[in-house]
Formats: sequence, structure tokens, C-alpha cells
Amino acid sequence: MLILLTILIYFLCLLAFSRWTARRADNFMFYRGARKSPWYMVAFGMVGASISGITFVSVPGMVIQSGMTYMQTCLGFIIGYFLVGFVLLPVYYRLNLTTIYSYLQQRLGTRSYKTGAWFFLLSKMTGAAVRFYVVCIILQRFVFQPRGVPFALTVVGMVGLIWLYTRRGGIKTLVWTDTFQTICMFTALLLIIYKVVGALDLTLGEAVSAIAHDSHSRMFVFDDWVSRQNFWKQFLSGIFIVIVMTGLDQDMMQKNLTCKTLRDAQKDMCTYGFAFVPANLFFMALGILLVLLFQKQGVPLPAKGDDLLPMYVESALTLEGGVGGGLIPVLFTIGIVAASFSSADSALTAMTTSYCVDIRQQPGHETLRKRVHLLMAVVFAVLILMVDAAGSTSVIDAIYILCGYTYGPLLGLFAYGLLTKRGVNDRFTPYIAVASPLICFALDKAVASATGYQFGYELLMLNGLLTFFGLWLSGMKKQLSRLPLILLAIIAGLLLTACAKGPEANYEDFELLSKARDLKACDAPRTSPDGLFALGEDQWPPMATLQDSRSPVRLASWRTLRPIPTGGHSGGRHFHGLSAQVRFHLSKFLATLGNRLCGESVPLRFAAPGDYYVFALRRILC
Repeated sequence: MLILLTILIYFLCLLAFSRWTARRADNFMFYRGARKSPWYMVAFGMVGASISGITFVSVPGMVIQSGMTYMQTCLGFIIGYFLVGFVLLPVYYRLNLTTIYSYLQQRLGTRSYKTGAWFFLLSKMTGAAVRFYVVCIILQRFVFQPRGVPFALTVVGMVGLIWLYTRRGGIKTLVWTDTFQTICMFTALLLIIYKVVGALDLTLGEAVSAIAHDSHSRMFVFDDWVSRQNFWKQFLSGIFIVIVMTGLDQDMMQKNLTCKTLRDAQKDMCTYGFAFVPANLFFMALGILLVLLFQKQGVPLPAKGDDLLPMYVESALTLEGGVGGGLIPVLFTIGIVAASFSSADSALTAMTTSYCVDIRQQPGHETLRKRVHLLMAVVFAVLILMVDAAGSTSVIDAIYILCGYTYGPLLGLFAYGLLTKRGVNDRFTPYIAVASPLICFALDKAVASATGYQFGYELLMLNGLLTFFGLWLSGMKKQLSRLPLILLAIIAGLLLTACAKGPEANYEDFELLSKARDLKACDAPRTSPDGLFALGEDQWPPMATLQDSRSPVRLASWRTLRPIPTGGHSGGRHFHGLSAQVRFHLSKFLATLGNRLCGESVPLRFAAPGDYYVFALRRILC
């Protein structure tokens, strides 16, 4: 009963803030907060808005598997926030933007603009829904299920309350409610830490010493370059995570654009960039203290780190009498509600803003804004219930993967616009933005299959780089007609690679032909130095005819032929996981596609289907 009463009082406070801030509210106030927000309030509220309910639960549990190495990423956050503050914010303020994706329209074109907005809506809706779903599950488990409240009612009620206190004031209301919720979240966190320290019978100084000397307190990893916890991987990833998920995210930037001046916005950005380090340090300190407490009590640690804090709360619930048995669940509920609501409410407001301003391009239509805001809340709730109906963690994992891939094109679009002065062919931008995540996905699977290496956060940078390259290529008039074929060839080739199993080759290049003109003039030899290959008569580019099945060949380009060591495998490179007929025709299609890209028609004969694929990937670079 105490928990329900606490939640009720909490929501009444949010509604009071909403009523106070939404007086004489209009669209300008909903979208921009009338550009009068104090920078220090925005900075403080942004710390809470950036820490979701999942963060509140997951970060303490990270110490079980990876210690405190997440702090390496947090140090990268600081650099990322400075880059956002002094590179992106000046552009947004100079152009007086309501949504940050309007920059893409002015710099690259309308389709690029719409593409960026749709990618934001897709990633934000799915990501926010899954994060809020996890929080609803936790609250259902600890608060509502014991009282017989169905999960659907929990979801609808919580989303409805978020809609209720944001529907009028929008972003102006959020500046104040996020400040209030951040205070509640950190108060709950510090009180939980205090209770755990008391349960360990330690003083504050002894607790700090115990954390510092615990084996889980390792913070930096410099000696393992393969590990995902390597310092440079984590540090650089932290920089790009902030640039993409803050600087290129309307949800996170909308509050910053409510500051009075650019200088205020930069002070806000840099302040809460530094604040992230101690904030996450407190969460991980709590994790180590909980590990020490469970070890002292002889309780085995949970298999999943995400269960560490909920396991402690559940044990507190089982206590009969005593202050801790009632206080810990209340504090946990306040903390997780504050963390989840401060991120979900801003997501709902940002999606409403982006749809009205970017997609419909009617920023002054107040009726439309109200309808869209309600519609976004309905879709948000329905998506949460659909995830629950799926009843599979693989669905949640798939949505998280989708969110990770959708931010890469945004990075590429903004990087291209800011770092170059070149134009693009705007009609190709949607295809490039869709192809880049697909290529990254195929590349991730191919590399994992071939080497066992698993990409981490660096896949985001690769995704952005591919988008950047595609936009650059689209700006080359000579290559425009080839662009769809090139993207198709790369995607199909990488998917084939993911199914490939063959000998590992250490290729020794040798030059068969020096230049195209040499062969054309018949001045170059028509047989390779070792006699294994011959050029077909009157063929240009040269046709490779196998003379020895023990050494099948790759046609690297029209200048070079390369032998493929087979290690006794006489069939060349084969692909498994697909039927033989499909493998053969797909590979042959790729080889034909390679010829089309070069504007030639050359008959080809290879020993195995995989050799057609290798030929095609080489040819597309010609």
C-alpha cells in the first residue's frame, strides 16, 4: 500500500508541474519552450533524461561481468558532449531550427531530410517502447501483480499518465518535470546505497575502500585489443555514441534548443557531460556493494547482471518488519519510475514534434499536434503490448539491434553535410540509408563466421562510414547509373560470404598484365609466368581459363590474376547453407553483375560457384 501511495503522490506532483507550466501554451511553447529555459535546469534534467529505467537496473549489474570498465565509455562521453556543443549546436542555433533534421533539407535536399526524420521516428519509437516495456515488467512484478492488476492495464495507465502531463506544455513542461524526476532518482539511488552500506556494517570511508580494493573495480583495459572492454574501443565508442544518440537525436537535443542563447546551450551541454562520470560511478559503486553484500550473506550472484538490483529489492520485500523491508522497495520504485518517465516523456514529445514539423511540415497546426501526440501515445502503448505478446527475449534483442543499426545512417548524413561541401543526388539517399545497415549486418555475420570476431559499438562508426561513402558516390555524376547495382552486388556478396567455408589463403600477387593498353597492343605476354593461366583469344577484358584444377584463380581486376591456394581442395571456394542450385545461380549472377558494372560482356568459366562471387566483388571496383 505504501508503494501505491508513493506512486500516486509522485504523479500528482508531475500533474501540478504540468498545470503550472502549460498556462497559455501554444505550439511554439510545446516545440521550443519559448526559448526561455534556464541552462542549469536543462543540464540537471538532462542527466536524468539520459538515464533510462533500464540504466537504473542494468548499470549496477555490469560489474559482475565487466567490472567498472563502462567508465571508459563515460570518459568518452565528455569529449562527445564537447564536440556536440561546439560543432553541432552552433549550426542548429545559427539556422534557428525547431527540429535538427531541418538542417538536412537545407544542406542535402528534401528526401535526405525525410529520410533522417523517418529513421529517427523508427529508432526512437521501437527503442523507447522496449526500454519502457522492461520497466513496466519490473513494476508489474514488484508492485501491480501482487495486487491483481493486469499487465495491459499497467501499460495503458502509465503511458496515459505520461500523455496527460505532456499534452499541453510539451517541452516546456519537461524541462521542469525532468529536473524534479532527476532529484527523485538520485535521492532514491543515494538512499539505497546508504541502506546497503548499513547492511554491510561499514562506515562511508570503509565502503569506499572496500569498493576500491574489490576485484570488480577494474576500470581500464589496455592489454587486450580483442576484448570489447579495451580502453580505446570503449573511449572512442563513447564519443560516437554521444554524437549520434545525443547530437543527432531530436529527443535529446530538443531541450537544449530551448535555452535562451547558444552560449547557454553550450554551458548546459558541457556541464551535464561532466556530470555523467560521477552519476554512473554511483551506479557501479552500488553494484559492487551489492556483490559484497551477497557474498557476505552467502547468496549466489544472479546469472544475469540485470537481476542484481531487483534481486536485492525482492529479498527486502520478503523481510517481515523492520524499516528496510518497506523502504527499499519504495526507493527502488521511485528511482525506476523517475528514470523511465524522464526518458519516455521526452521521447513522446520529440516524436510528436518531428512528425508534425518534419513529416507533415505543419509546425503551426495546433489541432494536428494534439492529435499526433495522442496517436503517438496509442502507438507507443500498442507496441509495448505487442512486444509482451511475442513473449520472446529474441524479439527484444532484435529490436535493440534494429535501433543500433538505424543510428548509423543519421551519423553518415550529418557527417557528410558538415564535413564536405559536395552535393548529393537526393533521390538516392533513402536507398543508401537502407543499404548501409544491411551491409553492416551482413559484414558482422561474415566476419563472425570467418574469424570469430564480434563487432561492438564500432559497428555504429562503420555504418556511418558506409552511408558517408554512399552519399559521396551519389554525388559523382559518372557513377550514378551504377550505384544501385553496386549496392546490390555488395549486399548479395556479403550475404554469400556469411555462408562461405573455404581454405584460408595467403595470396601472393603477381602482375600478369601491366596496363590495359599493353594487352590491347598485343605487347604483353598472354600466359602467366608459371603457365597456369592463359588469356582467351581476342577477349577484353581478359577471360581466365583454368589450366590446372589444383590452382583455381580469381580475376582480381583487368590488370591482375591471383592464384588461390586450395590446400588440396580442388573445388575452389564453395558456399554452404544454401542449396547447390541457388548458390551457383546467385554466384553467376554476381559475376554477370560485375561485368555490367564495367560495361563489358565477357564469358566466364570458373571451377566453383564461389569463384564467380570473388570475381564480381573484384570487378565492381574496376
